[in-house]
Amino acid sequence: MARHGELIARTNTAWDTIEAWMERHAPQSHGYLRAGATEEQISVAEGELGCRLPLVMRTLYLRHDGQLGCHQDDFGGHPHADGPLPKAPDDRSDAWEGKWKAAGFMGPGGIHWGYNWLRLDEAVGCAWQIHGDTVPGGDPLRRYVPFMADALDAGMFGVFVDANDGPTHGHLGTWGDAEMPEVTDTHLVDHLEDLARALTTRTALRHGEVPCLRGGALTWIAPSEMDEEQWEGFVPVGRALT
Repeated sequence: MARHGELIARTNTAWDTIEAWMERHAPQSHGYLRAGATEEQISVAEGELGCRLPLVMRTLYLRHDGQLGCHQDDFGGHPHADGPLPKAPDDRSDAWEGKWKAAGFMGPGGIHWGYNWLRLDEAVGCAWQIHGDTVPGGDPLRRYVPFMADALDAGMFGVFVDANDGPTHGHLGTWGDAEMPEVTDTHLVDHLEDLARALTTRTALRHGEVPCLRGGALTWIAPSEMDEEQWEGFVPVGRALT
């Protein structure tokens, strides 16, 4: 029980730091956070997933049931979805993409930009990507709980939390289209503490990605990708807040 209390305290301390920072410096991204889930909603999701949420994950969902931005209909479809696409991005497409890029604040990864925090119902809906009948491995795979996903390809690429008993319980893992799920050496609470540290010290995550701002939008960019066109307008926090 002492271990449980420590995990809850670390989770809340890290998330308090992240959310306070976002509220002050990244209000657009902060505004995408949803109200917390109820115990009943979590129980329903656990029933559909077939396992209990790991403690850190449950603690987070009681604070926020994920965020807006994991599906295109959250912000409306692309303004040129019916074609033809303009030869160069126009104001309407730039505004639309700006909304999506503000949603990738939960950490680096994905095919397009940062990962988004799935709502509980989205987590349940994404589970088949990991648990599909064609994936070998049996029951253990059914206790990989989707947590974050790519902003434009929710379900195809994402991050799960391992709910299996054992040494990697609560650790993050990744899944991708036509790829086997892989558990990492990073516990969810360690990821949260890394995000909080990087924001408050204006430095990189332990894997090198840098927190960057464009207006009120927060995302995470690898230094080697900083000059790519998709990140135009984003500035490292260390420069943006000086």
